[in-house]
Amino acid sequence: MTKGDAETPEVIHTIRRKGARYTCSYEEEVNGMLTAAIWISLNCPKEASILICTDSQSLCMALDAFNVETTHIRSALQNRVSPVIIQWIPGHSDVPGNELAEKAAKSGTELQTACRPTSYRSSCMMVRKSIPNMITHPVMRQVYKCQSNEKDKEEIKSRKDQVLLAQIRTGKHKAFQSYQHLLDENKSPTCPRCNSGENHTLEHWFLNCPGTMAAKHLIFGPTA
Repeated sequence: MTKGDAETPEVIHTIRRKGARYTCSYEEEVNGMLTAAIWISLNCPKEASILICTDSQSLCMALDAFNVETTHIRSALQNRVSPVIIQWIPGHSDVPGNELAEKAAKSGTELQTACRPTSYRSSCMMVRKSIPNMITHPVMRQVYKCQSNEKDKEEIKSRKDQVLLAQIRTGKHKAFQSYQHLLDENKSPTCPRCNSGENHTLEHWFLNCPGTMAAKHLIFGPTA
């Protein structure tokens, strides 16, 4: 917290708190501004002019859009007589106040205190990051190594279709005789569309089966 003009700010109070072990910059920006908003509501006169500067443009956009993640920040500042101005300041732009805040933030990482608890959102993020490392089956690794989840989300909107695509990509769908054989040994794993005697797997169905070749050429073209 500072007072005075922008060129020569005077630090009057500094709050240092250790962030979560698993987090993201946006989440820490939200918690940092919430901490400041609570301190302002408890210590500053309601008629005082307050300017909150942040180098997080995404946080400013979230506040402007009344994002649910910023509800507590707005609640802490809503009963003030004078409006609170929140201004975006580009990071690393030699703004004196921002440089002081950066210095305080770095020193906060060295605190010998317990980390803030990891949020549910960050926990989900860590789980998603760990999933690719859990794909150890060679077929699944081959299937997903060049796939973009974001592209799939753009092209396939239905959750049902996303599940179906994942099952087909990994060969874990009852349309494949080889998979049915895994579930029931009495069922034959061989391809019902051709007489090759090969197992009806994803690779056979998509790449080698003469019985599906005509349909494949019709959909993907003769050079597929």
